[in-house]
Amino acid sequence: MTAEKDDRTAKDETATRDRIDALQAEIVGLRIELARTRIEQWAGRLDDLELQYHLGRMEADERLAAALADVRHRIAKARARVENRGEAAEEAVEAVTSGVEHAFDDLRQAMVRARDAVTR
Repeated sequence: MTAEKDDRTAKDETATRDRIDALQAEIVGLRIELARTRIEQWAGRLDDLELQYHLGRMEADERLAAALADVRHRIAKARARVENRGEAAEEAVEAVTSGVEHAFDDLRQAMVRARDAVTR
């Protein structure tokens, strides 16, 4: 009986070692899967940041385009006033100066807002 008991004990120990080895292999597999999942999460976050960057840049481009068009319009309007001989020269210069300066201030502010939108 002791031989049978020793044989059963050896088989139980072998089975236990095999089970431990299997569990350790499963743990390694789960850790690898966890690492892959975390990498995919970071890749997804990066994709989201890229999208936000591109959307912010598009919005900034639209704002700057509108501000540039406004400045061009004001310069053209100022040129037309200067060319109009019926208007007094001093009044034309004042209109040109204030209109263009205002337009450039608007443009600077739009560029600052656009930069802030992209860098957030």
